[in-house]
Amino acid sequence: MAKQKNQIEENAAPIEGAEAFLGAEADTTALTSQQEPATAPAPAPSPEKGEKKSVAEEPDSYTLDVLKSFPMNESLYVDKHGGAFTADTPKLIRGNAVLYKNPFYKK
Repeated sequence: MAKQKNQIEENAAPIEGAEAFLGAEADTTALTSQQEPATAPAPAPSPEKGEKKSVAEEPDSYTLDVLKSFPMNESLYVDKHGGAFTADTPKLIRGNAVLYKNPFYKK
């Protein structure tokens, strides 16, 4: 069987400036290959496993309201959305919550 002709391919005109675009692309690749590779910044020191957890000093009013709701916990992790987590909650669950000492704690 013979290949059927596509009318779109026959009527399509060459794209103007395609050669200029391809030439510009080749120029930029030549320029980037001449540049020196950037040095990677030194990684921040990771906290040691034996390091004590930091406790926030000054909770804001919203955090105080959350802490007031849980007087049976001596310390709580509170996140920016108002979620409260006990001290033994895994980091994967509590995310970026901050540990606060509960001023409303009752034994």
